[in-house]
Amino acid sequence: MDYEQWLEKLYIETFEATIRAIEYRKKSDPKYTLNELLSQLEAMYVIDGNNYGGRSIAAQTDLEASIAAMQFMVSQWQKETE
Repeated sequence: MDYEQWLEKLYIETFEATIRAIEYRKKSDPKYTLNELLSQLEAMYVIDGNNYGGRSIAAQTDLEASIAAMQFMVSQWQKETE
């Protein structure tokens, strides 16, 4: 497996793990709301923007996958409430 393939695998694994974590929390914690997920997503945007000291490609890939998964779950949750 070359580096690009490894990064793609990392992205997919992180995306899927984030989806599972959010789904689990949503099912198991009645106090977990869409607004809380939106706040978490906003915090991830801040983390992404605060790249003062630099970030490895792997860490950036992980962060991007987490943000994408959270955005996806926000979209799904909003559709459920329409």
